[in-house]
Formats: sequence, structure tokens, C-alpha cells
Amino acid sequence: EAYGCSTGDGPSCASCAEQRLRTTEGHCATCNPGYFLKGAQCQVYACVTGAGTQCASCRPIPDRRVDSHCATCNPGYEIEGQFCQAFDCTTGSGTDCRTCMLQVDRTMHGHCATCNAGYAVSDGFCQALRCSTGDRSMCATCVAQSERTMENH
Repeated sequence: EAYGCSTGDGPSCASCAEQRLRTTEGHCATCNPGYFLKGAQCQVYACVTGAGTQCASCRPIPDRRVDSHCATCNPGYEIEGQFCQAFDCTTGSGTDCRTCMLQVDRTMHGHCATCNAGYAVSDGFCQALRCSTGDRSMCATCVAQSERTMENH
């Protein structure tokens, strides 16, 4: 029995399998952009919006190359490739954050809310509070970095 096949837009076949290779009605060889071949049929690349690493919005179907192909991410996340990844943040000593911004408030990796003693937040990162000594400086000596509460302390 000969199986029929037609081409068209969307989930229709972009091209049909050769008649001798068809095993079902509408047996596709290739699919339109935004669709992939599953068995003999074209399936749409799915995309669900939601919180966290899910997409805030999805790419239009013809632009999708994988499932969950994001156009935009939720606050605190960025697109890496086609997917949303969290802006990470590390706490620790020195220039590491004492505390990180809440995930939804992060706009970059390493986005600090507070810094360790002797450091201050500048453009989201922890920078050492500086101290200068010598001729024309404000300090004869400087306190240890961890004891500084302001510049030239």
C-alpha cells in the first residue's frame, strides 16, 4: 500500500520520505524550523515558562533549536547558549562576598550584598578599603586590612 505525504508549514513535513521508505501516512524526511523528526512525524520543540532556570519567555517556534529554547530569563538568571543559568555567587574571605545578593536581585556573577571586614561593595563586588602612607598622605601608618572601616584608616 502506498502511503501519502504532503508538505507544508509548522508541524507538516518540510520534505517527505521517499515512497519506498514510507512506513506510515505522512512519513516525513525533514521538518520545518522549530520542529524535529520523532519517528516519522514532526514534533515541535517544547518550551515551558516558569520560575528559576525555566524560561521567562520562549523563542518563537521557528527559531527554536532545542526544547526549552529561551528568549529571556527570570531575574537573577542569564542565557547561556539556549538555556537560563543562575548568576552564581561565592562567599568567603578577602574580596569574596560576606553575603550575596538574593538570587532574584543578582544582575551578574559574584554579586555581593555585603563584604568582609576591610572591604566595601563597589559596583556589586568587594574592593579593599585603601590606605596610603608617606608624604602628602592622610596616614602615617595604616591599620590592618581586616580592621579598616573606611578609606585611609
